Amino acid sequence: MGYKDEPDFNNEGKPILRRTTPLHLMTRGDLPKTHADNHTARDLFNVYDRFDVNYIDEFGLTHFHVACRYGCEDVVEKFLELGQDPNLLVLKINDSPLLLALNWRHKQVAELLLRRGADPNLPNVNGLTPLHVTCQTNDGGDLMKFFFNINDKLNHQVQVNFQDKFGNTPLHFAVHYDDEETVKFLLRRGADPNRRNAVRSTPLHLICHSQNNDDLARLFFKMNEELNQLVQVNAADNYGRTPLQLAVFYLRLDIIDLLIKKGADLSSFVFPTDIYCGQKIEPPEHRRRINYKLRLASGVVLIVERLKKSGYGLDRGNILTIMNLIAKHGLFEKSAFVERRLFVDVELATEAKKLMEEGSRREIYKAWTFRTHRYLSSNAHTSATAGTGRTCSRLLYIHIHTTYTCSRRCGGGGG
Repeated sequence: MGYKDEPDFNNEGKPILRRTTPLHLMTRGDLPKTHADNHTARDLFNVYDRFDVNYIDEFGLTHFHVACRYGCEDVVEKFLELGQDPNLLVLKINDSPLLLALNWRHKQVAELLLRRGADPNLPNVNGLTPLHVTCQTNDGGDLMKFFFNINDKLNHQVQVNFQDKFGNTPLHFAVHYDDEETVKFLLRRGADPNRRNAVRSTPLHLICHSQNNDDLARLFFKMNEELNQLVQVNAADNYGRTPLQLAVFYLRLDIIDLLIKKGADLSSFVFPTDIYCGQKIEPPEHRRRINYKLRLASGVVLIVERLKKSGYGLDRGNILTIMNLIAKHGLFEKSAFVERRLFVDVELATEAKKLMEEGSRREIYKAWTFRTHRYLSSNAHTSATAGTGRTCSRLLYIHIHTTYTCSRRCGGGGG
């Protein structure tokens, strides 16, 4: 039979529940939970097998919570059969048994709890509900769909737009984790595509803040069109940033095109004073630094082209903002010389004029820039040289000067 633990009793003959056992200690520390831990927990529950006695430690964690965390379905069922409340919260953090089971992906325990009366919408101290937890897995929506399926069978209403302590809905989490299937499913279940979090960021803001999934932006607009839901493309967060400004900041060229197509307001657009290139401003290796500068220069040129084609008027202030942010990243000489060089350099002006008059050369340049940016945005980071960097610097100077000259000729503004 092996050793069996017996509780201590108080003067009234009742079991003393405040006690820290090895089962509580298993959950502590920074080590990740492993499959072996599940077996260890089961072995310990063979020792601590009084399921009418739910030991609680100083943090408010009970044996019942431990059983839910480690997927001990038979132990959970025994606790419930003896009258254990399925909604018993961990003190201080308010994690529910259901949230613990879902957080560790124990589907059978989660289903058992729901069938025994667990609240599917019970939030913890940070406002996270079980649905929030299912949207943090990037598993193609598998856990979340399971969660909805069980609740549908039980006629439980899942609050799809519940906001946590920071105002984030499950949809905010889904787009943050780039989980397209979860995003689609949540939208079909009534998720609000325009709900704002505590800093007034919408899910679209988070999509534009991401750095590697243009498909998610297209899917987001497509799904909302199918559902006849209007996406607020010009919503500004607490920092005054629109989705378009975030897309420009992160050099998201395809998303910039998409946002403009979907009605992004260029009349109020303010070019950001910095750009994120996916690397530190001063990469340690010389070749990586050159590639970084090439990517930055080519990306900025392509963004300027897209904005200009869509009717955005570049005036002297806009161009100086662009040139100063480039100088800030070390592509040009110090920013104190930018304005003099940009607007006074006769040689540069002559070169810009030739470029304007020779359309074929301009198209070649634009094609080169596009190829350069796509190449440098991939994993190829070994072939650029300092000479290439200087060439790109000069081409960008010429392009900006040409853009400014064209804007003045067309009445688009200027100093």
